[in-house]
Amino acid sequence: MSSDLSYNSIHDPWFKLKNRDPYNYVNNKDFLFYSILAVQVFFIWFIATIFDNYEHIYNNYGDIGKSITIINDVVMGLIGFLILVYILNKQSTQFYPLLGIIFVLYLVNMGLVIYTFDRQEIDPRFEKDPCTIAYAFLLSYCFVSYFIC
Repeated sequence: MSSDLSYNSIHDPWFKLKNRDPYNYVNNKDFLFYSILAVQVFFIWFIATIFDNYEHIYNNYGDIGKSITIINDVVMGLIGFLILVYILNKQSTQFYPLLGIIFVLYLVNMGLVIYTFDRQEIDPRFEKDPCTIAYAFLLSYCFVSYFIC
């Protein structure tokens, strides 16, 4: 990297992504960066919302509610394990399959929430409703994955 600290020289190595751009660059790099950040925020926000409504989901939705809370606990435990592995072994890329398993469990959890959640029994505000946050995550993830894939 050259000693020039211009905007492009700092950010170009981080945003050379394969996408539908003919030059293989993202045209609006800041927009894509904030979109990816939004996906990560919704990822954590969904998990936090499930924890916020833990008793309601566990007690009122029967076996599916118990499985939603258990999968959410497993996802949180695996994320903690993944962070610990990354901190201890920064050179290895062996944790990528675990990241895929976490993401699949997370999508299963979202699917169960969307399938079973009744919005009338909980606070209807956006930040308190796991079903709305799941829809927002899926929309933002589809938008970002369009540019990355």
